[in-house]
Amino acid sequence: MLLAEKPMKIKIVLLYIRFSGEKYIMAQSIKSFLWKTILNFYPVIRRTGASITYLSDDWREIRIKLPFNRKTKNGFGTTYGGTIFSAIDAFHGIMLHQILEGRFVVLDKEANIRFIRPGQSTLYANIVFDDEEIKALHKNLSMNRKIDRLYNVDWKDKDGIIYSSIEKTVHVRHK
Repeated sequence: MLLAEKPMKIKIVLLYIRFSGEKYIMAQSIKSFLWKTILNFYPVIRRTGASITYLSDDWREIRIKLPFNRKTKNGFGTTYGGTIFSAIDAFHGIMLHQILEGRFVVLDKEANIRFIRPGQSTLYANIVFDDEEIKALHKNLSMNRKIDRLYNVDWKDKDGIIYSSIEKTVHVRHK
């Protein structure tokens, strides 16, 4: 059998990624690693100061790190509120567009942010679309031309303490 005929899945290992204060050894496909790298250099994301630390192969999970540094700190010594929001603003739409294979239009419709305490350390967010949510999306889209879905994301520090909570309404419709 020729090498080109044999299906191969190449994995690379990223060692010691810090998320929520713990070290992880994470495997990620080259495709996923490249997408993560491209998105980290995308100006809209890069300018927030945040970075993607993990992107799953199927786009159902993404982990974001927002460091506390001179780029993200305001004059009061806390993380800018706008940075906290804008650091996750694009991800629901990007992820759902990829999960739904580009067959639907995905737009942000509404967002609310609740600041619980001032951020004075590196913050972490995790966005996950589980199987139940994907099935519900497909079911609702098979019965309706357009739908709105509500998603929540919390920014936490390495100890799991919540600093802000963001609620986003995402509009999905047939093309």
